[in-house]
Amino acid sequence: MKTFKYMTQFSRLPVNTRFSLNGTQFVKQSTRTGAIVKPIEYAKTWFYFGKNESVLIAQKDIANLAS
Repeated sequence: MKTFKYMTQFSRLPVNTRFSLNGTQFVKQSTRTGAIVKPIEYAKTWFYFGKNESVLIAQKDIANLAS
């Protein structure tokens, strides 16, 4: 289980990075969209995100952030 506790902007995440917003886990699919991973009953449902929207990431993903 990932611990999401580091806040960053959605635009800084590389595609295919997992992140969390309001307790729901997503994976970034493009520069503006993310798909739900958990809860599983909503898996593959996608949403638009603002480029400056704050999201939470796991510590291991910090090294992959865009400047």
